[in-house]
Amino acid sequence: VAGLLGVGVLSAIMSTSDGLFISIAVIFSNDLYKKTFAPVIHKHKSKEQIEQIALNTSRVAIVLVGVVACWLAWEPPQFLAVLLWMGVGGILSGATGPLLIGSLWRRATKSGAIASFLVGVIGFGASVIYCFVLKDVPYKNPFVIAGLSIIAAAVTMIVVSLLTKQLPQAHVDDMFGESA
Repeated sequence: VAGLLGVGVLSAIMSTSDGLFISIAVIFSNDLYKKTFAPVIHKHKSKEQIEQIALNTSRVAIVLVGVVACWLAWEPPQFLAVLLWMGVGGILSGATGPLLIGSLWRRATKSGAIASFLVGVIGFGASVIYCFVLKDVPYKNPFVIAGLSIIAAAVTMIVVSLLTKQLPQAHVDDMFGESA
């Protein structure tokens, strides 16, 4: 029974890990290389050549992610939980303003969402670097840093949306339903 339980746990770990490896590889090859860098630096290459480079990029990314994962498993950081929550805080800082306000407020704009994302992520990153690397501050708390970054991002979303051109009413009606 213990052996079956162990196999089940290892299977769950492996299936999650390989999904994460593939997701990260797709981010590097498709999102970063194919959609962002290739149109700028490889304009002269054919679609097939770009596809081959993207495939090779994903293969290299999988190997690099595997090496980093093994290294982190072998030499775990002293404060692994803090590192985990810093990652969650970074994601929340960038995504909360655009997703929450954008899904609830009819006046939200694309420019507001982009500005909110940038303020959240850059604000969180700068705060983490300031608190954990540059200064010896008494409150090295990723929850506080994330909370302040989320608030700054939400305020940015509202202010920039109010200052920029509203989305066409037909688009807003498609997203939210007919206006009352």
